[in-house]
Amino acid sequence: MAENWIDLLGRDLDRLAARDPLSHPVQQLLPGERREIAVLFLDLAGFTALSEKLDHETLHRISTGVMRALSSRVEADGGIVDRFEGDRMMALFGSTVCSENDCVRAVACALRLIDSLKEISSVMEKHGFNLSGRVGLNYGPVTLAPDPSGHLTVLGDEVNVASRLEQAAEPGTALATSRVREECGDLFEWEDLGEMMIRGRVKPVRTYRIAGPGRLQTARIRKASRLPEPVLTGRSAELAVFSDFLATPLDPPLNPRGGVRHRLCLIGGDAGSGKSRLLRELVATVRMKRPGISILEGRVFPFGSRPYSYWTSLLSSPSVAEGQGFPDPSQLLSMLKGRVTDAGDMAFSHEDVCRAIRDYVLNASKTAGEILFVADDCQWLDQASMDALEFTLANCDSPEGMVALCAGRPSGESEATRPSVHENYAAVCRIDLNPMPDKDICSILASMLDYDSCDELSEDLRRFVVRRAGGNPRFAREILLDLIETGVMEETGGGWLLRSPPEEGRIPLSLSGAVRSRIDRLPTRLRKALQISAVLGFEFPADIYASTAVRLGQSDPATDLKDLASLGILSRQIVDGVETVLANDELSMKAAYDGLLFQNRTLVHKCAAEVLVASAEIRQGEAGMVARHLSGAGDYDEASRWAVRAALEASESMQHGTAAKWASNALKWLKGLPDGEEKTTLRLEALRIIRESFKGTSRCEGLEEALLEEIELAREMEMPGRAGMVLQILSRLKLFQGKADEAESLCAEGLAAAAVAGDTELEAALLTEKALQWTRSRTEAIELFKRAYSLFEKTGRVDAMSKVYNNIGTILISSGNLAGAEPFLNKALTLVEGTRFPGVKAQALVKLGILDGMSGRSDSAIEKLQAALALQESTGERRDQGVTLNNLGKCFIDTGDFDGAKRVLRQALMIHRETGSQVNEGKSLENLGCIYLRDGDLNRARLHLEDSLRLFEAVRYPYGRISSGAFLGMVEAEAGSIDAAVALYGTVLSITIEMKIAYPASEPLKELRDLLIRKGVPEGDVPLPPGCPPD
Repeated sequence: MAENWIDLLGRDLDRLAARDPLSHPVQQLLPGERREIAVLFLDLAGFTALSEKLDHETLHRISTGVMRALSSRVEADGGIVDRFEGDRMMALFGSTVCSENDCVRAVACALRLIDSLKEISSVMEKHGFNLSGRVGLNYGPVTLAPDPSGHLTVLGDEVNVASRLEQAAEPGTALATSRVREECGDLFEWEDLGEMMIRGRVKPVRTYRIAGPGRLQTARIRKASRLPEPVLTGRSAELAVFSDFLATPLDPPLNPRGGVRHRLCLIGGDAGSGKSRLLRELVATVRMKRPGISILEGRVFPFGSRPYSYWTSLLSSPSVAEGQGFPDPSQLLSMLKGRVTDAGDMAFSHEDVCRAIRDYVLNASKTAGEILFVADDCQWLDQASMDALEFTLANCDSPEGMVALCAGRPSGESEATRPSVHENYAAVCRIDLNPMPDKDICSILASMLDYDSCDELSEDLRRFVVRRAGGNPRFAREILLDLIETGVMEETGGGWLLRSPPEEGRIPLSLSGAVRSRIDRLPTRLRKALQISAVLGFEFPADIYASTAVRLGQSDPATDLKDLASLGILSRQIVDGVETVLANDELSMKAAYDGLLFQNRTLVHKCAAEVLVASAEIRQGEAGMVARHLSGAGDYDEASRWAVRAALEASESMQHGTAAKWASNALKWLKGLPDGEEKTTLRLEALRIIRESFKGTSRCEGLEEALLEEIELAREMEMPGRAGMVLQILSRLKLFQGKADEAESLCAEGLAAAAVAGDTELEAALLTEKALQWTRSRTEAIELFKRAYSLFEKTGRVDAMSKVYNNIGTILISSGNLAGAEPFLNKALTLVEGTRFPGVKAQALVKLGILDGMSGRSDSAIEKLQAALALQESTGERRDQGVTLNNLGKCFIDTGDFDGAKRVLRQALMIHRETGSQVNEGKSLENLGCIYLRDGDLNRARLHLEDSLRLFEAVRYPYGRISSGAFLGMVEAEAGSIDAAVALYGTVLSITIEMKIAYPASEPLKELRDLLIRKGVPEGDVPLPPGCPPD
């Protein structure tokens, strides 16, 4: 255990020593000079006890790490370390370059050194060690000369006085002379200790204890925080791009469903590049160009936010809550929080919530008119909110097109974390921000200082900030605030005056370093309060902060929050009747979080988790917050339990992506839990959630690995039934990927496991799975189905029996034996007539409808499919409704009712997009494309078929890639692009060969071949697909 905390402390000390580089390198002392400088001595107390308990190597590692960290702190404040004497350090301020604030920097450094040692000691105290420091400071004339060893140093009485004051100081305090007090004045608080006799001097020395930042320093910080926000400048090109995007008519104006297309503008830029400021200006542009547009804006939080937090804050905004043309959001807000106001608690699926949000926006668009969505920092958008935003933009056919403005990280870095909507449903404009020109950086400075023009800026200030900021407007602002807080710039009656060269501000070379530097200057109480807030997140109840802060030694949490709010770092508002703290600046929160030593950070996380767990109720989304804090505290065992709970919560509300994330975290954290029943149970539950989550999203990435792990664990635990069930799913996945041989092998393993388990129903299900693979012939598949039917009959599973007959009928239909299929399909329907299985009855009606359509009985087919739709609507089986609508569209095509076909296929398309069924969405698009191909509308046919092919490729569905690729080849052939059509033929043919997919699954490819031959392509250039009968 000791090695662990020492390793962690060593890592923290290395980080503290590796501070941002300063504006200029430390210069060397020059011999023979006499000048006034500030001398600082620091001695570490507690090393004697350390040396008695730790081995020499460990002691050396800690002492060296501490001294390197403290040296880095000295250099960051503009000093140089002159020498080390064991656990003692001597530092000089003003020895290489004299400035007006040498003494001020030395005192500020002394306070920060004491604070740093207190934080380091707080880690060591947990392991029985104590470390503190005492500091002595003096200021006055010294001589630069070599000491007896030849080392160039400073000599004189002032040095001796500083050394003696350090020896007289109590551990954890800093003493200074009256000269230091005079130089610094009210920048610091002083405790007058009176005249003190010190060794080696005849006369007493007037001594002061440095108590902390003073009135003047606090005033500087507050003055800097109250500077006006800079005006937007230098973004005229970006504004012009957006204005053109807004004004240009969309082509095409409609989406594949026939609804209006929307507009999505994505703003990208590095931290501090001005994304948020440009976003505000673009909102103003929309207001001006679209008078009366309604604006919907929600907050986005970097971490610790609950699901749907963007939408919750959006619907709670004044424009919505006060009813300015918007429907009452209270019912939807209750739904987002997992409850219904008048009917107690009720769980909703993620699908339900996305549809409810879409419906609310649709209704709002009918009453409030055109709508503008605004979202800043989209890289932090929680997954549930992101899904709902994408869903709404892709599925809301509002009377007028909507506009969405979303700002986030550059598109090259995190495209996946920003809203993504296919261009068929929303036109997309991307604006990536480049560094600002020098003149615009100067304009920002002038606006912040309330100058009329850049000409009023001093040349030194202009040159320094422009060079340092590198075109980053936020960095320019931080530099200016830093200069004011350090007293390099002061406000006078005639404006702002540089009291000394700006280089003396000792400003780091990076934006993050500049932000950390300003946080370092906060009083200790406020800095610690900000660090606690940063651990809690970007939105948290004030009472959670109060309880956590009190546990960590903060005496007045309410004042902490009030003071941080007065500095503009935090804000407070009432959310759902609870006083809530909101962070205003991501960079400041990140800097505060990073400034905590690792082991102190874990302590804050631990306290936050304990406070949340001890609260009266764990609200929706808070299980994940508890898990995050526990993992941050290093308690991975307990974090894994809460992660499974968070995954369950997300899974129950159909937030599949969130559920998979927490379940994956749980599996990672569970590795340290002792082997036993609890660990096994949690692993199985997490794996089940991952499996169900992937099934819900139709996305296969990572699913295979999770299934294999679950199979292995089930076998270890001698759970053959579970192993067989998962093998069935893995077999289906392999078949979906076109790997028929692997699918068949896995299915055989599953059957063996079912036999060991004695699970008749599982055996029947696996026989059904094997039959669906049509491993060798249709005849064998039918025999497998009949065996499965017998097993289901033994268990009384009439629903499964009906499905088996349905499948047999499907096989016979595919082989052209329509007469042989009809008895089986009628039996399938009879089995479930009058039962509690309306969904299964609907499936039988769909198959009979398909049969009627193929037999030329179109009216009967349409009647059966519409009856199936009615059953599916009554049971809420949206996915099945979409499939039935697809088949109904085919019937309308067969009857020549292309308008009717387009209507129902567009309905199917909407359902498939709503339910996230990408395969079926692709089929709807493919069918629409085929209609346009028949109509001769080749452009629209190409658009739809390209989209269906994109979807099939995204989910790696080989059958769809074959059919859509072949139909797209027909479009190219009819358009006269024979070479393109032949190339598509070759691509699709290679898929059929690679995936071992034989005729008739490749029938569309044969149709393309026949068309190309009619167009004059030699038969040798288009070989027959595998298994295809010769012409």
